[in-house]
Amino acid sequence: MSSPLYTTSSKLAKFTYFVDEILCNRIGNPIVLSFVAAVLAITLFVLSAIKASTHDLAFLSIDDYVQELWHNLVNIMFIIRFPSHSRNGLARKSNKAFEILLFLAQNAGIAMLMLPTNYSLLYTDCSKILKFFMLSQIIAPYVVLAMTVVEKLYSKEESEKAGSFRPDLKRISMLTETNNNLLPVFITHSFAFVNFTFQLADAPRIVLLYKLVCCCLKFTLIHRFILHVVVVFVNGENVKDYAELYRPVSLENQERTWKCFFREHETAIMAVCASVLIAQDMGIIAILKFFVS
Repeated sequence: MSSPLYTTSSKLAKFTYFVDEILCNRIGNPIVLSFVAAVLAITLFVLSAIKASTHDLAFLSIDDYVQELWHNLVNIMFIIRFPSHSRNGLARKSNKAFEILLFLAQNAGIAMLMLPTNYSLLYTDCSKILKFFMLSQIIAPYVVLAMTVVEKLYSKEESEKAGSFRPDLKRISMLTETNNNLLPVFITHSFAFVNFTFQLADAPRIVLLYKLVCCCLKFTLIHRFILHVVVVFVNGENVKDYAELYRPVSLENQERTWKCFFREHETAIMAVCASVLIAQDMGIIAILKFFVS
């Protein structure tokens, strides 16, 4: 009799199945959304290039494409950091130097969101309730970090008194957790940074479809983040694929299908699509800055 590769609680299995299979595969398939977003963005770029002249380019705003670049960078960070499949396990350890750089970069980003810049929604005409929730989302990760540090220091003091102290501050773990808590701030704001203009394309239906696809992709990335928090952080599971939690594979029968192939290469495919968008944004920004201004 064959034994399953993995067993888990029914509640966690049901939750994982709903988020991973229903929300992230059937309703919002990330590979399809990433590919369609890349195709639509390239289409809009080609349409704009066909109709554009040097005079027309002078009326384009670099800020629109900087914000577009910003939201695509946030996307690729979520794609790489919260995959659905990893050969080394989904709870893989991160690099200390990278976590420090990411922490510094995110704090610089937080400063830009808190100050009256073009990238802050706190100084726009949106409702006060929305501003309150945005501000709370920004402050919450720092509160959690402070509480974690206090808890670790208290545990250290108690262990020293008992004579059983072992260094357990785990700075890299706290840093990784804080970075994960800060990332949702940026993906929330990035909804507003999807390029809503494409003035030169003159294709309102394609622009609308592009907006919808980008927003759907972001919701899928948020679902992946929630899945990571619940499965890896809260429950401490280190499976190679979320599907193992609700679809146990027999040791004697591991069939490989085209779905398995796309599942295993999902992160790479999505990252390539996001990289295409990033390269396009950087190219447009360079043209507007050095050849038009």
